Formats: sequence, structure tokens, C-alpha cells
Amino acid sequence: MKIYKISQNKNDEYDTYISAVVVAKNEDEATRIHPDGSTKWKDSIGWGLESETWVSSPDDVIVEFIGNAPKGIKEMGVIVASFKQG
Repeated sequence: MKIYKISQNKNDEYDTYISAVVVAKNEDEATRIHPDGSTKWKDSIGWGLESETWVSSPDDVIVEFIGNAPKGIKEMGVIVASFKQG
């Protein structure tokens, strides 16, 4: 597992996520993690959210590799997220 910073510059409204640090198998998987921590992108239904708190597609997610996760980390998910509250 690897640690990535995910961010976006498409949606700068209030009540949106700006970025997050996530654990994922690879860069593609990292783009599919929503910073809310409970939602992952599914090709057939998108994020599955009613609100627009992130970007509309994984293609709009900017991914930066931070490093390898410590041994024993087996699940993908959000470590910390930055939310622009309105």
C-alpha cells in the first residue's frame, strides 16, 4: 500500500473538499477515493453522492505520491482531509 495526497482545483465552492491524504494500492485507486472517507468511485454510479463536495470525475483528481505505507496497513482509505466549510 502507498500513501498519496489527492487534491482538486475544479470545485472551489464552500462546503467542498480541497484535498486529502489517502492510502491506496496505486495512483488509479487513489483517484477513486472520495475525501469523505465513506465513498469510492464506481464506474456505473459515480460517487453516489447527492451533494457536489468533490470533483465530478476521478479524471479531475490530482495525485501526488508521498511514500509507502507502514507494514500492516491493508485497507484503502482516508488518513486526513481538508474541507472548505461555508
